[in-house]
Amino acid sequence: MGFSNSKAEYSAEYSISPSVVAGACQTVIKAIGLDIKKISRETGMISAKSSMLSFGNAGKTLILQISKTEDGASVRATATAAEGLLTTGGAQKLITEFFSKLGAHPDLINGSKGGW
Repeated sequence: MGFSNSKAEYSAEYSISPSVVAGACQTVIKAIGLDIKKISRETGMISAKSSMLSFGNAGKTLILQISKTEDGASVRATATAAEGLLTTGGAQKLITEFFSKLGAHPDLINGSKGGW
């Protein structure tokens, strides 16, 4: 259990359909060591948490909101992380890792509408 929590948010837009973006997000969530806890196709929400046994990832949560845009999809991510006595910036690191890997996902290469 942490002494404090950190929180970070970031959004990105893609000129690719929401279903393809959602699939890529799920792949990346698993690749960064989080477990998908809930997926709602109706609301476009995906929530993921770290396993309590996951060293280095304990106490991290990632919530994604995937929305259809005029010509693709947007992803809004909110990350929280429990911080220990000697750790800081866990949520920011999680957001950075997630979007870095998402941008390199084969289905989304050249689909981003902005720079990271």
